[in-house]
Amino acid sequence: MRRLGNIAILLLTSVLISTFSVSNADAEMAQLQCRSNGTLSSSRGRKVLADTQENYRKIESLHAHFLQHSYLSSLEISEQSAGLMWFTKPGLMKWHYSEPQEQDFVIKDNTYWLYQVQDKQVVIDEFSQILISDLPIAFIMGLGDLVKDFSLVSACEAQDGSSYVLELAPKQEQGGKNELKKFLLSVDKRSLIPIGSQVTDMAGNVTRMVFSSIETDKVISPEVYSTKFPEGIDINDRRTGRG
Repeated sequence: MRRLGNIAILLLTSVLISTFSVSNADAEMAQLQCRSNGTLSSSRGRKVLADTQENYRKIESLHAHFLQHSYLSSLEISEQSAGLMWFTKPGLMKWHYSEPQEQDFVIKDNTYWLYQVQDKQVVIDEFSQILISDLPIAFIMGLGDLVKDFSLVSACEAQDGSSYVLELAPKQEQGGKNELKKFLLSVDKRSLIPIGSQVTDMAGNVTRMVFSSIETDKVISPEVYSTKFPEGIDINDRRTGRG
């Protein structure tokens, strides 16, 4: 996966996405934009944040469609991707990209495997090497806590009318090139679980992702997270001491 395809955020189906139009993508992204006069009070925003953390804590597995938009500041280029994701606590995750190129991204045991189908190549590396910030992904992987790790900057009702947008700031300094600059979290009004995110790092790189057709607490076969790949492909192991 190129740097544009890095998973930052956020968090979170049964058929491959292959028909997203630009207008549909714009509609999906409306859940990360505030509605005019939709600002929530500080107390209500903190309540939404706390309830979101509690509801997400109870979820053991998740399966969803995703639509991702990534912007690489240094090259001033953008990329839109789509596919499926699976997540099982603690720390198991798979992203199947169907667009723009087919590839699988598997995370487990603090390691990631990237299988690029067209290039017939698997890249293996330590998961920390591809993060924009470890705080959002720690929450997504079931290892972090929104209330303990973040302060609420602002909260509002989203333009889509069915979700909230929470702007969060890390409580502790991170440091390093991947330091988190801004973190937006989209939360469904009814279920109060995350349905999208936008992460911006200090270099201006942005990864924005929204989820649909979300299924929670369904049994996910361990085979989904398999790291067995076809014979004859190139293996590029970048882990320390193995490359």
